[in-house]
Amino acid sequence: MPREGKCPRCLYKASLISFIEAAGDGKLIPVFQKLPAGVQAYYLSYMSLFRPKSGSAIQLDKVARLTADLVELVTLPYVHVQGRVDRPCTSKTWAMAMEQMIEQAPGLTLPMKNHNYLKSIAWDVADKADRNAEKTHDSNAQHRRQQPDRSAADPLLDPMEKARREWDKKHGAPSATIDLKGLSKVVKGME
Repeated sequence: MPREGKCPRCLYKASLISFIEAAGDGKLIPVFQKLPAGVQAYYLSYMSLFRPKSGSAIQLDKVARLTADLVELVTLPYVHVQGRVDRPCTSKTWAMAMEQMIEQAPGLTLPMKNHNYLKSIAWDVADKADRNAEKTHDSNAQHRRQQPDRSAADPLLDPMEKARREWDKKHGAPSATIDLKGLSKVVKGME
């Protein structure tokens, strides 16, 4: 987490915690601390995307709600976007999504209303990571030693098949009908 913050209006520098404490009268700190470190690094810049067009400060209630919602999102092991398959999502993925969103800020319609666009970006990042992991897995699978096809194996290697063939050789192959005349030969052969 960055140790210093800078006011975007007056350029005053202070510890990041002091900015958050001042904004939330100490109530925001416990919620903020639940954010993973990578996400905390982008928190102030990301929250500035919610600032009203007038340039005035974001209302404390809104900051608290948005922060609590953000904590709920980034602590889940997956990202859910309606109509899409959930994707595994780490705090690093969320941080990357926040960074991309901050970079896109000049082209966005601001102020943001909720975290839906962030979820969409995080889903795209997670989907790409998931596809890359799958390609790596498939590539590794191709380099594994191929197992022999057991169905084409020599039947003499199978002890039961070997015993059956020896029996057939010694006593004759079984037939579909029972030959009672030959039965005495089979019985004598068993003795």
